Amino acid sequence: MIKWTVDNDFLHSPAITNRNLFAEVLAIQSDEAIVTHYAGLTSEQIDKDFSQIFNIVRDLGIKLEGTGLELGAGVGILSAAVVKQWPNVNQCYAVEIVPKVIELLQQRAVSYIARENADKVVGVLGSFDDMPIQDNFFDFCIEYASLHHSNNLLKTLRETARVLKPGAPMIAIDRAHNDGVS
Repeated sequence: MIKWTVDNDFLHSPAITNRNLFAEVLAIQSDEAIVTHYAGLTSEQIDKDFSQIFNIVRDLGIKLEGTGLELGAGVGILSAAVVKQWPNVNQCYAVEIVPKVIELLQQRAVSYIARENADKVVGVLGSFDDMPIQDNFFDFCIEYASLHHSNNLLKTLRETARVLKPGAPMIAIDRAHNDGVS
């Protein structure tokens, strides 16, 4: 695991504290239970759903290869699916802000989903708003249900654009709300 500097006050916030407690509860369960309870999808659904999404990505002429970045990775199911289904991906940095999720769950979930390709996923404790990575480093970016957690979406997207190579794809699978929702 790589550890980036994270604001200590944020790490002790109720949101992070509660997710740390949730990770501790999940840690005693099976790998399938970890994936299902954390991601809301079974391993079978992950394979099926992400295969469909990746087929659309391929149909658009987008290739995922080289070094990737997953924003708000949680237990890393999207990174795991990417390294499993895209053979030219060398590494995928799975960035997550909740320490116990990375320490107790991420490696187990990634190994369970990605199998022999699990070593291509690098767990990163850090914020997607402040990445100590050089400009134009990543070949692609992915995210699954994390951008809606951003406190400042514009800041998050600017930081992501900074670390992506020019023209690199960003695949975002997230929820959106009507403009009238605060």
